[in-house]
Amino acid sequence: METTAFNVLVLITFGLLVIISGGVGYLTFAEWRDRRRREQDLRGDRPIRSSTNKVDSARSADSARKVKSSKTKSSAKKSSAKK
Repeated sequence: METTAFNVLVLITFGLLVIISGGVGYLTFAEWRDRRRREQDLRGDRPIRSSTNKVDSARSADSARKVKSSKTKSSAKKSSAKK
């Protein structure tokens, strides 16, 4: 009886060790990934990913319209300056 109880406790201990170690490893990896993304955002060299979020899609469409309108304004200024 004592041996069986001891074996169960040892198995539970090793199981908890594996679960906790895995959790710490996952949280460390997630922090590394988030820190890398934040640094890339600050540098501005992160590629723009297409988003399935409707809010993000609307924002990117709105920003694309702003870029197009600024390009047409600058080309209109150039053509009026030539005249």
